[in-house]
Amino acid sequence: MKSRRRVNSAVRLQSLTMRLEGDNSLLELERSELGSPDMPGDRDVLLNVTARVASYSAADQAWIVDTELNRFIAELRDLEARRQGQATLSGALADDLRLEFYSTDSLGHPAVRGHLGFNNPNGFLLQLRFGFDFESDRLPALLRFFETLRD
Repeated sequence: MKSRRRVNSAVRLQSLTMRLEGDNSLLELERSELGSPDMPGDRDVLLNVTARVASYSAADQAWIVDTELNRFIAELRDLEARRQGQATLSGALADDLRLEFYSTDSLGHPAVRGHLGFNNPNGFLLQLRFGFDFESDRLPALLRFFETLRD
């Protein structure tokens, strides 16, 4: 499993950013790096993640393992097409990142909930839990963002 701080041997990429905004809330995702070419995990992705809800906020990085990203994209395609269900993405380390995009009602209004955090050197878990709804016309752009993360 990749360490969250290993960045020197990974591949730097052009910026790719996705922003979701709700009522006084923000989730921003930015592709930071891919795993090293020709190495195990070369399709893993390092994301910069920022979450803000009301006066609470957090920003950090999280590695997303290739197989987890593939599974999540399939779920997100289904959510975007049917506007029902959920799509859940977890970081390589469970405490680092969890994002759940889901429909809130039978009309398919979307929301996101999750957490962003890390275990500090003193052994304490620092974590922000958040959730908010967003406009359904953002789902196609969200799907495109995740589909192109490794391009």
